[in-house]
Amino acid sequence: MSEQTKQQSTDPHPMMDEEAPSISPVYLDDLPPTAYPNFRAERLGPDDLGPIRVEVIVRQSGDEHACSLRDISTSGIAFEWPPAVDVQQGSRLGDLAVVCDAHELYRGRALVRSVRDVEGRTVVGASFLGAPMNMDDVLQLRAVRERRSDPRLVLQPSQQAWHSGDPQVHRFEALVAELHLFLKEAEKRFGSLERDLPWHVLHGEKVTPARMALIEQLQEGFIPSFVDYTVQIDAALRRTPAKHADSLKAFSRALLHDHFMLSPLMHRCLTKPLGYPGDYVVMRYIYEDRFEGTSLLAKAIHLGGVSTPACNAVRARKDMIRKTIKEAALERAAKGMRTRILSIAAGPAQETLELLEQEPELAATLDVMLFDQDRDALEYVNNRIAMARARGAGGGMSIQLRHDTIRRLLDDKDIFEEFGPVDLIFSSGLFDYLRFGTGVRLIRNLYSNLRVGGRLFVGNLVPEQPSRWIFDHHLDWFLEYRSREQLLTMGEDAVCGCQPTVIEEVSGHNPFIRLTRS
Repeated sequence: MSEQTKQQSTDPHPMMDEEAPSISPVYLDDLPPTAYPNFRAERLGPDDLGPIRVEVIVRQSGDEHACSLRDISTSGIAFEWPPAVDVQQGSRLGDLAVVCDAHELYRGRALVRSVRDVEGRTVVGASFLGAPMNMDDVLQLRAVRERRSDPRLVLQPSQQAWHSGDPQVHRFEALVAELHLFLKEAEKRFGSLERDLPWHVLHGEKVTPARMALIEQLQEGFIPSFVDYTVQIDAALRRTPAKHADSLKAFSRALLHDHFMLSPLMHRCLTKPLGYPGDYVVMRYIYEDRFEGTSLLAKAIHLGGVSTPACNAVRARKDMIRKTIKEAALERAAKGMRTRILSIAAGPAQETLELLEQEPELAATLDVMLFDQDRDALEYVNNRIAMARARGAGGGMSIQLRHDTIRRLLDDKDIFEEFGPVDLIFSSGLFDYLRFGTGVRLIRNLYSNLRVGGRLFVGNLVPEQPSRWIFDHHLDWFLEYRSREQLLTMGEDAVCGCQPTVIEEVSGHNPFIRLTRS
């Protein structure tokens, strides 16, 4: 191998020779890490940074100077140099800091690249000699600062609908929060139990011994605790200032509403598919105590709902009416007379159907008219009657179903004239929706349909009924509550000289007044 060949094989740059131009050395100590030929990093000035406040702090000869920013980039910065302090191009700054809204984003050495006069001020351009500036931090900080008024970030308690800030409401809020945690724990435990149980134990029409045992366990544990919470919350709400009504409703809904709406009973009361909350399906839920819902938690809350004091009062008043009908029917049957009964806003007419099915011989002595504005309710009753009679029950009971409007009921005192003089008239829940004057007029009209010695029973929920919190906050079910004294006054105003008396059902939450035709 020739000398020339040897040189070519060992020289890593065979094309370079003594004639090649020289290349000036570049020292990394003098350039920022991001300094590349023909590349200039984007520079942002104060206007580009929007709400961000940037300070440049230079320490020179033991003194610290705060300088105004002109622009900034990944590799360097331009800023106004402090007056009366000497600076030269090419000099090094031993301690330069860049602070954005009190956040230090760079601290280290810098190389002065330029010094120029701009409108009488000395402006220095410097390259960072340490790690580069992380401009992503700057841009993200700008993005957040620009959203300072974004409602998604404004989350002060005082600006929330559920906030009251009043120590007088803390008992109510604490109990609502406890019930929320109780339901969350129930959700976890019931969910685990539901995965372990066969589907038919929880769902389907067939009632099995296992399902009955499950319901019994709920009635021993979950349901009494649930109901107790509702009663305590109602009592606590009554001790809060009225001015906080809206915020406390918002608080209650925020924590409990989603769980409550799992209950078919509560969901139907709120959504009111027939236009009013206490329709015949709601009454069926209350009377029949069915195991309703799409999950074990939903079924448990549904059972809890139908076990609240207001629902207990509905069942209690039904039992009182059935007992009153039975006593009157026995008394008149002993004299060989039939008993004529008129039920106003009858709904599913549970008391009548129970008499028909449980005491068919006594029911055979009854002539009943059921009035309701809801055709679906009357269709339901008609089907139940047909099924009972198919089983041989109540063949002698005369039942008329009267479909008409509440307006007609209020305006026409002769609406039931063809039915004849009535022995017993019952209105269980209609007066909960009537103003005082309207109630007086209806009592007067109904009273005129009684035979001499006949009796009219008018019921009304009292203001202290302990489920009012649920009605007002979660069901939007607003009633005309009345005290016993107000009920008596209504009866006295309706019928001059009449002396109405108060009749109690066992719960004490849905009393009646009784007026006897003289």
